Amino acid sequence: MVTGRVPFDADTPFAIVLKHINEPLPPPRQYCADLPENIERLLLKSLAKNPDDRFQTAEEFSKALRQHALADRTPTSISTSAARATPMPPAQETRVVPDTSDASQPVRVAPLPETPGSKKGLPRWLMVVGGLFLFVCLCFGMLVVIGRNSEPQADANTTVPTVVQEEQPPAPEQPAPDDDEDAHPNDEAATVAAALATGQERCPPLDCPDPEGAITAYNQALETHPENTQLLAARGRAYLLLDAHTHAEDAWEDSEQALEHDPENALAHLVRGRVLEIQSWEDEDSDPKKVLADYDRAIQYNPDLIEAHLARAAFLGNEEGLGNINRVLEDVPGHPYALMVRAGIYRQMERFDDAIDDYATILATDTRNEAARLERSLLFAQLRNWEEAKKDISILIDLAPDDGTYRMFRGFMALVSGQPEDALNDFQAALDLEGDEYVPARYGQGVARLRLNQADQALDDLEFAADHEDDLYMIYDLFLMGIRRSTSIWRVLSLK
Repeated sequence: MVTGRVPFDADTPFAIVLKHINEPLPPPRQYCADLPENIERLLLKSLAKNPDDRFQTAEEFSKALRQHALADRTPTSISTSAARATPMPPAQETRVVPDTSDASQPVRVAPLPETPGSKKGLPRWLMVVGGLFLFVCLCFGMLVVIGRNSEPQADANTTVPTVVQEEQPPAPEQPAPDDDEDAHPNDEAATVAAALATGQERCPPLDCPDPEGAITAYNQALETHPENTQLLAARGRAYLLLDAHTHAEDAWEDSEQALEHDPENALAHLVRGRVLEIQSWEDEDSDPKKVLADYDRAIQYNPDLIEAHLARAAFLGNEEGLGNINRVLEDVPGHPYALMVRAGIYRQMERFDDAIDDYATILATDTRNEAARLERSLLFAQLRNWEEAKKDISILIDLAPDDGTYRMFRGFMALVSGQPEDALNDFQAALDLEGDEYVPARYGQGVARLRLNQADQALDDLEFAADHEDDLYMIYDLFLMGIRRSTSIWRVLSLK
């Protein structure tokens, strides 16, 4: 409109669009030499490619437009004022001129000549510029919208036809689907991810402070997605960490259901293998190959599943198991649980010095690691190093003063090392903390009283222990401190 021609020209409409977007506007005075320079600057700033270089608000553009208009009108006002200030020539002598006009003819009044500045409002070219600016802005906005809605990769040679969009009738309202899962196909993934994240937070691998919280999260998600194999396997693992003996059947059902739908679920194989291992402790006829097969499949389907490597190593308890441990330690040097399992294998292989070194490595980085300190204490007791054994167990009593188990352990260490009075004090403290039916402490208290010639009181404790013999497995099989039924319970009972 200002220059009488379009700013860009090309072979195709799409190429013109690209020029509008990418190329700067040609100077209008290049095609219209009589265009004022201030108007050219106004146009170029209004159509700048960089948004920061344009007028930021309509008020800013309006202000600039008024300033340019005033600048253009100022010389006219000055000329008019000067004309008004010019003195008039002296009036000539008044003469009477006879009226020669015909009264019958209408009197024609000559139009007054227009004086500069007599018209109100803006110059015509300024209104043209304003209209052009609004038109260009509208076109540019439409081009941007069209560009955003187009394909990401457009062929530069594709001709874009001009399309006149007709108003479409409103789409008929679709009935809501009956099944919520069909309406939101991503709901299951979101629900599962949220439940797994909560479970991972409350029950992370190898360290599960809140298995009940993890099970609750899995249960809520399984209410709407009962066959999700990830949730089933994760819940089975949490059951085992909550109480492996009490919830072994629950863990078994979850692992079986998960493997029915996903035979390559590594965590489900780990859970099932762990349940089979627990059952093998009570069933001498169980097949250890089944346990090992599940652990092997768990590692096959997820080689980075640390828990599977550790479970396999602990189950084997030999050089082959050490290979699994070393695989973990290569990826995670100093991993405390891997070192714990390796120390246990070393003990089975009677490599006691290596086991003590692994416990020392763990405690060097975490002095409050109760499991490592307890196992080292028991190893010292197994080696009859009572002083070192009692030193570690005493630290545990300081760390957990409300745990009667540590008191019971130290009582047996004192008893076997020939300190029955100290032993009796620890057994009584353990019973105060754990209750009078705490079988190992009652048994230890009976033996200590027997050593102190308190036979009558000892008989009550030893009879109670004999009635709960199965609860003494930890004393006979775990501690290996020389206390045997043949020299304690049965002899005292026979003397009675």
